[in-house]
Amino acid sequence: MAIKKDQHVVPTGGKWSVRSTGSDRASRVFETKESAVTHARQIARNAHTGVYVHGKDGLVQSKHSFALPPGSSNSEKTKAGASEVIKDPNSSKGRK
Repeated sequence: MAIKKDQHVVPTGGKWSVRSTGSDRASRVFETKESAVTHARQIARNAHTGVYVHGKDGLVQSKHSFALPPGSSNSEKTKAGASEVIKDPNSSKGRK
């Protein structure tokens, strides 16, 4: 199983890039910070990881987490931007 890495939105030569933790290369470069953050959030939501948004000075301005709570299964998904877990109604867990 591959290690899931957080995404970082960082300034790059007047543009904004999205990079995985520890990566020297950007997965994608955007004209606007907003577009880069949207893309990074999609990646993190799908991988159940986090997003670190850096400012022009390189310092982290905010962090968004899409990680599943400990003990959750892959059939449970987080609601975008929320910390609550929404359980899959088709899951057999919790049914009598």
